[in-house]
Amino acid sequence: MLLSEKEILEVIVKHSPKNLHELKLCYTHYMKSGLLISFLTRWANRIPQKSLSLMILIPTYESSTLGLVDESMEVVEKYIKLGIIKEFKFIKDESEDF
Repeated sequence: MLLSEKEILEVIVKHSPKNLHELKLCYTHYMKSGLLISFLTRWANRIPQKSLSLMILIPTYESSTLGLVDESMEVVEKYIKLGIIKEFKFIKDESEDF
């Protein structure tokens, strides 16, 4: 059975170790800011809640990432101010094998 991105992020929020503080996500063209908002809202309500270092890996061949960057930055800035995200960055993945 394959899980959707939303289901995987729900599992991370509910069942990850209490000391989890770094998360790397691989961008897919299905990823939208709503998914990120849903995840971060649930993470904010997690007990205990640790601030996240969040990285999104973007393959260099993906041409539709600019929309994600623009959509996500407003969301990310809000959660940085709330202390939910400690560090955030987009990383170009040169390996392109994910």
